[in-house]
Amino acid sequence: MPTATLKTTTDVVIDPIFAALENHQKLDQATGDLIQSGAQQCDIDRADAAAEKAAWKLARIKPATAAGAAAFAAYITTGPITGLFTLGETNWHEVAFRNLAESLAKIAQPVTFARRES
Repeated sequence: MPTATLKTTTDVVIDPIFAALENHQKLDQATGDLIQSGAQQCDIDRADAAAEKAAWKLARIKPATAAGAAAFAAYITTGPITGLFTLGETNWHEVAFRNLAESLAKIAQPVTFARRES
């Protein structure tokens, strides 16, 4: 007798990767905007440091869902500013890829739910 059951809508998993992606994108864009506007170098450096900190935070998050892992992979490989063109071009990419691989392995594990007896 099988023990797997379908997940219900109450089993929704909130993936923290989406907020981290949005935060990094916002900070990275702010840095670009400062550069384009000819802002003071100290302001650009401060914004760049904040974006780099957010990138490392992003890189250390392990997506909890297949959708989160897919969004993470797309962002770190094809993002307009963050796109990876050469492995190692940006230091945090290696950490991000390792966490992505670990997350996908965990997500892919079969899940068994106990059947509720009525």
